[in-house]
Amino acid sequence: MEPYLDLSQADLVHTPLIQGSAIRAAEVALWQRRLPTIEAVAVRLGLRLAQVYAALAYCADHPEAVEAEWVHERRACIEGLSAPGVTHAERARTGDRLALLGDTRPGVGLRPDGLPDIDWLPVEGGEVELVEGAGHFECGPFHVARYPVTFAQYRAFLDVPDGYANDEWWAGLSDRAVRPGQQNRAQDNHPAENMSWYDAVAFCRWLSSRLGAGHAEGLAPGSGSWLFRLPAEWEWQLAATSGDTTHVFPWGPDWDGERANTFACGLNRSTAVGMYPAGASPCGALDLIGNVLEWCLNEYDRPASLNTGSMLRRSLRGAAWGSDAGPCGVACRYSSFTPLDRSSHFGFRLVAVRQ
Repeated sequence: MEPYLDLSQADLVHTPLIQGSAIRAAEVALWQRRLPTIEAVAVRLGLRLAQVYAALAYCADHPEAVEAEWVHERRACIEGLSAPGVTHAERARTGDRLALLGDTRPGVGLRPDGLPDIDWLPVEGGEVELVEGAGHFECGPFHVARYPVTFAQYRAFLDVPDGYANDEWWAGLSDRAVRPGQQNRAQDNHPAENMSWYDAVAFCRWLSSRLGAGHAEGLAPGSGSWLFRLPAEWEWQLAATSGDTTHVFPWGPDWDGERANTFACGLNRSTAVGMYPAGASPCGALDLIGNVLEWCLNEYDRPASLNTGSMLRRSLRGAAWGSDAGPCGVACRYSSFTPLDRSSHFGFRLVAVRQ
């Protein structure tokens, strides 16, 4: 900036560009009137840059104090989500701010070893009746992730050599894309999006191989290993209601647009996971309605089939940021898509079951 900040008004007016042009006298006068404003902006920019450099130097010299301030701000952000009257826009900004600070909430990021940190919630078994005459199912106990898989967690699968590129995780699947889907909101704490059903299944296989045989945080040790996979529809529905049939929505019988990121919010994009604590299901799972639709394991037209080798369309549950309130009930079955289809509305959540 220095060569420009040192120029005087006369230097700017009498440049060869202006001297040799046919600019009218009125335009030259207008330019001259604007010069003080331009110079003032340049001075303010220089001052702001000086402040930035000073802040960076302070951070380098006082890392403990900076981290303590960030811890305080993170806590204030999270606590503020439960305050009355928080708008959808404020929730979106809070999530984005947490992403910049480093979102350390359990279940959002990675473990120290670089593997996804999943916050598991226990769900008791029960009976579930699917709508549309799709069947009656008995479900044993399992664990469900508090949040959909986040971009940070899915990126761990993309970045390691034995992750997305490893053919082992795609074995027996009818198809796969050469490249992963593009993440439109590339903040670490946003749900992974543009997910095909195949993408989600491959991720589950990879994570099971890395964590299933050992101790996974939040899962009780015992005989046998853990299998991480997509939920079947009846498991997803049980996680949303805990068997209480009065729960049309995760939070209760009545629609409340303040509890979820749907089309009515006007955000027209995803938010960080967990920005709507009042939208929790009885077991504590968040974002079951809003943010992204979630792939389920079973086939849509043959719900009892968990065959991973077919190309038949799969079920999606919940609602996305672009969905209206109509189909948002937890019993709603949604799918006109094949396992290879992707969308910025599509994400997924994990369940853990004993093998």
